[in-house]
Amino acid sequence: MKVYDYKKGIDISSHNGVVDMSKIKESGIEFVIIRLGYGKNENQIDKKFRENYKNAKKCRDSNWSIP
Repeated sequence: MKVYDYKKGIDISSHNGVVDMSKIKESGIEFVIIRLGYGKNENQIDKKFRENYKNAKKCRDSNWSIP
């Protein structure tokens, strides 16, 4: 019987409204996938991408790796 190691994560986008990364991290979430955009055109950037990315970077540590 194989035992799999897993991590608990969520995806976030403008559909989530204002996201509190500190609360997400404190809840035990180990990673987030931040939606950059949608569709085929470069101008279809998620309206909250920059804010979500900036806030995720503020919470990074050895467990949250964000470029």
